[in-house]
Amino acid sequence: MRAAIRGFGADLAGERASFRIRSPRRLTPLTHSLRVASRRVARRSKEKKFHPDFPASSPYVTAVGGTDFVAPGKIGEEKSWDDSGGGFSDVFEIPEWQAAAVAGYKEIAKVLPSADVYSDTGRGYPDISALAGNVNAYCVANGGRFFGIGGTSAATPVIAGIIALLNNERLNAGGAVLGFLNPWLYSEANRESFNDVVVGSNGGEGCFYKDAAGFTCEIGWDPATGLGTPNYEKLLAAL
Repeated sequence: MRAAIRGFGADLAGERASFRIRSPRRLTPLTHSLRVASRRVARRSKEKKFHPDFPASSPYVTAVGGTDFVAPGKIGEEKSWDDSGGGFSDVFEIPEWQAAAVAGYKEIAKVLPSADVYSDTGRGYPDISALAGNVNAYCVANGGRFFGIGGTSAATPVIAGIIALLNNERLNAGGAVLGFLNPWLYSEANRESFNDVVVGSNGGEGCFYKDAAGFTCEIGWDPATGLGTPNYEKLLAAL
């Protein structure tokens, strides 16, 4: 995928068309949001700019970011997971269903990176988040052993499971599955459906841009944790 975004052309166009085709079939495409700015990526580039990940930065998928609990071992207030990615696409423009959320973030953000290192007109991501940090990891069993895992590769299937439960409720009620999620996620019906994360920022450690600490969490949508983490009961009520 990274090669496709660099080359653009047919590879990216094909992926974009593929994602757009899925929505009429009422499928729910999900991707995980990866680290957007690392020193290694910057050194490989002639331009010192943030490099949005694809397909997470595509407006045709639902990008999932990561959070962690503020207090180790305690379920409670959340913060952005440091290694979660997010930012603004340098290929895709801000979609209509996200325009108000992105404008709101830029209006209240305490600090933004310099305008020459990211696209101010690009689609923002992630859209939503789930627990991904390693301070309070998911406990899994494999080969008779228990160990903790984390990352957005763990957060994304959690979100997929929640959407599957919501689809099941709709089907049991004689309705259709949700299909393409993003316009619904950002709709007025879901204003209270997410746990807003207002602590932390993403991906700034080791960044080529000395004053960058990634993008900060703010009230409402932000490019660190999106709309926040889902509240299943409220999402169910919003169907």
